[in-house]
Amino acid sequence: MSLWVDRASQSSAFRPKTLDELHYHQGLSTRLKALASSGDFPHLLFYGPSGAGKKTRISCTLRQLFGSGVEKLKIDQRVFVSPSRRKIEINVVQSNYHIEITPSEAGNFDRVIIQELIKEIAQTQQVDVSAKQRFKVVVINEADTLSRDAQAALRRTMEKYMSNLRIILCANSTSRLIAPIKSRCLLIRVAAPSTEEMQTVLEHVAKKLKFDLPPEASCQIAEDAAGNMRKALLVFETLKMQSPDLSGPLNIAKPDWETYCHKIADLIVQEQSPERVMQVRAKFYELLSHCIPPTIILKTVADRVVERVDEALKADVMHWAAFYELRMRMGNKKIYHLEAWVVKIMCLYKLYEVDSLPILGECDNYHDGRSTQPACRIEHVAHLLKLIFSVFKTLTDQRVTVELKNDLSISGVLKSVDQFLNIRLDSIKVLDETRHPHMMAVKNCFIRGSVVRYVQLPAEHVDTQLLEDATRREAANQAKR
Repeated sequence: MSLWVDRASQSSAFRPKTLDELHYHQGLSTRLKALASSGDFPHLLFYGPSGAGKKTRISCTLRQLFGSGVEKLKIDQRVFVSPSRRKIEINVVQSNYHIEITPSEAGNFDRVIIQELIKEIAQTQQVDVSAKQRFKVVVINEADTLSRDAQAALRRTMEKYMSNLRIILCANSTSRLIAPIKSRCLLIRVAAPSTEEMQTVLEHVAKKLKFDLPPEASCQIAEDAAGNMRKALLVFETLKMQSPDLSGPLNIAKPDWETYCHKIADLIVQEQSPERVMQVRAKFYELLSHCIPPTIILKTVADRVVERVDEALKADVMHWAAFYELRMRMGNKKIYHLEAWVVKIMCLYKLYEVDSLPILGECDNYHDGRSTQPACRIEHVAHLLKLIFSVFKTLTDQRVTVELKNDLSISGVLKSVDQFLNIRLDSIKVLDETRHPHMMAVKNCFIRGSVVRYVQLPAEHVDTQLLEDATRREAANQAKR
C-alpha cells in the first residue's frame, strides 16, 4: 500500500507525471518545458521550502527531456571506499537516463561520493541511440547540506564533463551553497503554494478518489499545512481513514516530535535554572535519538518560545537561533549548540525580567522621616535577588558579592535570603552611610560587564542582633578560607 503523496500508478495518478498536469506555478512549468525542448539544457538548481513541489517538478522535467523511460527505476546500493579505507554505503535510484543520489547521507564523506560516482557517470557515453538527449542527468537531493569539500569537487565536475552530464540540484535554500555552484546553474525558485492552490490539489485528489471533500475541511487542512503540500496530503489521508465523510469539526493532531518540542519551549520559559537546563538537554537527546534533525528541533522550539515571550525579546530569540544554527552546521556535536542556545535564551529572559522590575522608591505612607514596611517588600527583595543570583550562576561559577547599607532592612533581606532563596551570600559588606538614612540599595551586580541596575527599597529599623550574628558568621567563614 502506497501513500497518496507518493502514488503515481497508471490507474490513480495522484502525483503529476508531466509538466502539464501540475496545478500551480503554471509560468514555471511553461519555462521548464521550453528549456527541455531547447538544444542547450543547462545545469539547474531548484530551491524552495519543503513540500513546495521541487522533486515533482524535477521528475516532470526529466520526463519532458527523455520520455516515459525515466519512470522505469531501480534502486541499487553502492559501496565506496574513503581514503582512510572506510566503506561508505549509499542508495542510488537510477534509470537508463538519469541517476538520483543524496550524498549528504554519507556525512563528511560526501566528497567521495561526488568525486567517484559522478565522475564515473560523466565519463560514460549515452548508449541508447533512440534517446532524445545525448547526456545523462544526475539529480542531487539536499544539495544545501553538502560539505564545502564536496561542493568544490562538484564545481570542477560541472565544468569538465558538461558535454556528457547535466546536474540538477535540489535544495531548501541557496545560502549554504558556494557562489561558483550557483553561478554555473540556472536558479529556479519553487515557492510554497497558496491556500487556494493547495485546496485545488486536495479537491483534485478527492475527485480521483470519487469523494466529496467539504470546502471547510479542505480550507482547514490547507491552513494547517502552512504551504507544505506533502503535509497537506498526508493529513488528508489520515483524516480520511478516521472519518470517511470528513463531516463535522476536524481534529488535526500534531506530530509527536512537534508536541515534544513545544513542551521543551514551555520548560525554557517557565523556569530558568541549571537544573532546568539539564532537563531540556535530556529531552533534546530524546529527539535526536529518534532521528529528528537538529535544525528542525531548533527552529520549532524557537518559534514556540517566540510565541511565549514579550515583544522586546522576540528578535533576540530568533537572532541567537540563527547564530547557533550556523555553529551547529559547522560543528559535529549538535547537542552542544542546542544547549548553548537554551542557556543564552534563559539568560536573556532573566535579564529582561530584572530590567522590567520597577524601581521601588520610598514607602507611600512615609511621615515625618519615618516609614512603615509594605506587606510585599520582602517578597520583592527575594524575587529580585533570586533573579540576579540565578542569572549569575547560569553564566559563571564565580562567587556572588552583594553590598548592603546598614541603615535599612538588612534583617528583612537576610530573612528573605534564608527563607525564600536558600542561597548563602558569599560576602556581606556593611557600609556606614548616613546621607540616606531611609534608603537601602542592592549594590550593582556586574554580570560579564553588564550592570543589572540599582534597586531602591523602603527603610526599616535594623535588627542589630541579627546584623551582628551575620557579621560574626561571615568573619568566621573568612577565617576558615
